[in-house]
Amino acid sequence: MNRIETQWISPAPGSPRQMLGASVNTAEQVFEFTVPAHVLAIYTVILAGDIRARSGPECAWQACAARHALGSFTHSVNFLASPGSRWVSIFMRADSWALLSGRDASHFTNRLFGLELLAEARCEPLAPFQMLAQHGSALASPAQLAGDLLRRAEQDLRAAARRHGTHLLNQALAALERSDLPEVIVQLGVNERRLQRVFRSELGMPAKLVQRIARLHRTVKYWNGASRGEQTLAGLAHAMGYTDQAHLAREFRLLAGYSASQLKRRASSDENLLWALREGARMLAPGIFGQAPD
Repeated sequence: MNRIETQWISPAPGSPRQMLGASVNTAEQVFEFTVPAHVLAIYTVILAGDIRARSGPECAWQACAARHALGSFTHSVNFLASPGSRWVSIFMRADSWALLSGRDASHFTNRLFGLELLAEARCEPLAPFQMLAQHGSALASPAQLAGDLLRRAEQDLRAAARRHGTHLLNQALAALERSDLPEVIVQLGVNERRLQRVFRSELGMPAKLVQRIARLHRTVKYWNGASRGEQTLAGLAHAMGYTDQAHLAREFRLLAGYSASQLKRRASSDENLLWALREGARMLAPGIFGQAPD
C-alpha cells in the first residue's frame, strides 16, 4: 500500500522557465522520504500534521509554522512526515530566489528557512505570494491552493525575469540534458570561468556539481527506459559515463541518499523510496535540463 498520495499540477503554458510545477501530498502513515540533491527552490505550505528534517531540530517543518522555503541542496536530505500530514509544494528553479530577492543564490543553498528569513533577504515580490498562502490555506482545497500559488509565483517570476538576464543559464542547463560540462562549454562557446560564476550566483552551487546532478537525472531516465538486459549496475555505469560501478554507487549515495543497488531493489515496490528521484527525473528534469527557448 502506498504511504503517500501525490497529485502533480503543471504550470500554465508559456510560464517562465523558472516555474516547474506544484505537488499536493498526503501521508497516510508515517512516511520517510529523501529529497535528492537538487537545483530547486521549493516553497511549501503545510496544511496538517508536521514534516521534520532528520538532520536535527533546527531543520524542522511544523504545522504551527506552516510556510517554509527550501534552497538548493548539494546533498540528499531525509524528511519524516507524521500520519495525516498534508502539504503543498511549489517547485521553482533555484535561481528563483535570486531573481526575486536580488541576493546571490548561494545565500539560499542548503537552507530550510521560514518566511522571516525571506523578509530579511528583502524578498518583497514574494509578499503577495506569502499572503495568499497564509489566508488561502484555511479556505481553499489543497489543489486549488496549489493552483493559486502557481499563478502567483508565475506572475512574480515573470516580472523578475524581465529584469535579469538568464539566457546563458537557460542554454547551459538545456545542454546538460545531453552533455557533460566540457562539451557544454564548447557548444556554447563561453569561457569556463564565466559559466562557473553563472552557476554559483544563479543556482548557488558550482558548475561541476550541477553537472553531476544533471547526469544523475539522465541516468535515472535511462534506467527507467532500459530493457532488462541493460539494467545491470555495471552496464548502467558504463552507458552513462561513470568510471565504474563503484563510482555510480557513490554518486547515488551522495546525491540521491541511497546506493544504486538499494534503489534497484526498491524500484518495483509500491512503498517506493525512489519517489523523489524518479519524479524529479520524470517531471522536473524537462524543466531544469531541457530545451532552451529560442
